Amino acid sequence: MVIMKIKKYFKRLLIKLLNNDLEIKELIREIAKSEAPFKIKTTAPLVEQITTVIPIPAIAEPLRQQLATELDLLRYLENDKELRDYWLGNLPDTEGEQLCQLLAIAAQWERILQLWDFLANRCKQAQRAATPEEQALLAGSVTIHNLIWTDKAACLFSAELDTNYDYQQHERATSKGDTIIEEWLSGLKNPAGQVQKHTLVNTR
Repeated sequence: MVIMKIKKYFKRLLIKLLNNDLEIKELIREIAKSEAPFKIKTTAPLVEQITTVIPIPAIAEPLRQQLATELDLLRYLENDKELRDYWLGNLPDTEGEQLCQLLAIAAQWERILQLWDFLANRCKQAQRAATPEEQALLAGSVTIHNLIWTDKAACLFSAELDTNYDYQQHERATSKGDTIIEEWLSGLKNPAGQVQKHTLVNTR
């Protein structure tokens, strides 16, 4: 107790001197100016945290993997507004509902025939073959349609190049020529094996 009282007494005395004694204030200023800068040393080791990021491959949902082809078709349509508006109409907001709408439409044979007509007219107007995406959309739609059958299936069929034009199998993309030089769009056969849409061909 006595030591604590002495410490408090000298503390009050020192504060009083610092506040009132001009000579002590000046002496402290001079000491402060003469002291060289110093660094606080520490014995604690410098620790560097090194974080190693180990990439973990994304694990796709099993259902998305199984529907990868159908989702690709949906993306094709998202990038082709003209075709999407014609064939699917107004799409729902969610991806799941959009996919359901695509499946419901592609399951109908009449809608696949409409898709073929749209693509064939586009090819004729642009004087070109169907793009890989357009061909994939047609083929994928036929695959979806075939899910409703168990003992038969619709299919695409192609033309042989450098053969003669046959009006029962082919449709000309141009108005002249009798020799097939290029296929622009595959033909369609229904599940009964009947030709519903002839192969669109370029002739010379």
